[in-house]
Amino acid sequence: MDLFISEFLMPLLLYTTIGVILLFFLEVFRRTRQVSGLTPVLVVDDTGQILADFQNYLNKYQPDCYDITTAADVEQARQILDGFQPQYAIVDLRLDKPSLLHSENDDKKGIDSELKGLQLIKFILENKLPTRIIVLSGFTHDDVKDKIASTFADFPNKDKILQDIEQNYVYKGKGNYILAVLDKLKK
Repeated sequence: MDLFISEFLMPLLLYTTIGVILLFFLEVFRRTRQVSGLTPVLVVDDTGQILADFQNYLNKYQPDCYDITTAADVEQARQILDGFQPQYAIVDLRLDKPSLLHSENDDKKGIDSELKGLQLIKFILENKLPTRIIVLSGFTHDDVKDKIASTFADFPNKDKILQDIEQNYVYKGKGNYILAVLDKLKK
């Protein structure tokens, strides 16, 4: 019995205690971030360079304004949103970077491919998160507005959602998209 206690129960108790302490500090960290005085912003894009550009630019030129958190895909963003409610979410529409299952035909799908960023926007709206969404995309709004409209067709406030998305839409291919997003953050 003593061997069972020393070999099994004591390490289990120790690891459980450490886990509880880590969860406590994680929760304290999350709450501290939300009351730091900085505007919490989630940037979701599957292109690492774009995520780095946002962090570098905002940390360099506006370090006392924004608390930037980044995610590279919808699942990572959902996990972040589980405990962190940003004031803004900057969401790329096409979140489908090649994976191990990537085929050459995936590159030819273009706009017809699933725009996974819309899944995340839908998640934010369905969960009534107090987050203003800014869409960042390599597609023009005209290229994707039908897909956006069909995604939110069943929402009771569909017209307002579509209007908000159009007003907060930033096309990556025109000018400096970071400055364009900053302009949206200020409104």
